[in-house]
Amino acid sequence: MDPSVPKNVLFDFFEGKATSLQRKLIEDWLAVPGNDLLFFEWLNEWESKHPQYVPNTEQALAHFKRLLEDQPAGTATASILRGAPKGRPRLPWKSWVQAASIVLVLGLTGFFFQRSIFYKCFQTGNASTRAVQLEDGTLVTLNSNSNLFVPRLGFGKSHRQVLLEGEAEFVVTHTDDHKRFIVKTDDDFEVEVLGTEFVMFARQRGKKVTLREGAVKVHYQDGKRLSLNPGEMIRLDAPNGKPQLLKVSDPKVQSAWKNHQFYFDDTPLPEVAEVIRDHFGVKVILADSNLRQRRLSGYFKAVTPQEIGQTISTLLNIEIEQTDRELIIHNQSSSKYE
Repeated sequence: MDPSVPKNVLFDFFEGKATSLQRKLIEDWLAVPGNDLLFFEWLNEWESKHPQYVPNTEQALAHFKRLLEDQPAGTATASILRGAPKGRPRLPWKSWVQAASIVLVLGLTGFFFQRSIFYKCFQTGNASTRAVQLEDGTLVTLNSNSNLFVPRLGFGKSHRQVLLEGEAEFVVTHTDDHKRFIVKTDDDFEVEVLGTEFVMFARQRGKKVTLREGAVKVHYQDGKRLSLNPGEMIRLDAPNGKPQLLKVSDPKVQSAWKNHQFYFDDTPLPEVAEVIRDHFGVKVILADSNLRQRRLSGYFKAVTPQEIGQTISTLLNIEIEQTDRELIIHNQSSSKYE
């Protein structure tokens, strides 16, 4: 680890007092492998001395943008050139442009930078699950290849909020002060509850929420809202698509993946292929176009991609060619094995 960035500079950064040049220095320093360990060591030390500090970098950036938008065109540059105190050197206009560019770049990258700083990430890999107990008692079980981001400095006073990438089961604890629990995604989709049990799917191809107990409010598409009752599922396959509200006979099967079990109910084979990719990290290739019309039904267990490949091959009477990173599905008539 390289301690070339002084501890006091990092402490100023945690407190929101670091200059733009200091922030850039910290970003460059964090790019060096191993320095992140020292960074979080000092972050933990700083947190222990400032337990009530909750930074709001989004609010600060929004304020800065409003200042820029409220300034008439040319006013800022003119006032700087005309109003500079006598005897103080004036920077050439190119320097001002460069300085403004640095501030803009730091502002745009701040949202990505702050996630690694202010959130702790719980991850899972291929064919693995992970149970996470949050500070309020809420239990989150992550499916394979998923990320859960939890605030390092604890939940806020008005609500409890986490970020999800992937799929997870939530058993949310109801607090005495009725504090809301919110699960957000990277785009315009979030789930709001008080205390309940639900399964949430949030990947690039779509969103899905299945309610087991209690009640949830699903917010989507810039202000739209839908409430769920136990045994209901909302499914949104495209960012601007129409949500589907479905009845689920047994909500527990939506979290069957916790036991490496898979449930398919007349599921199109392309969707089955996506489930396999999400869970095992392998690419599934449908070698024949008419395979897209085939559907799969069944409830079975598979710990490896080879096991699920063999099961699908038996159920659909098709051939599957398997490698370490791919499952290639052929019809019997076109299989290379014939």
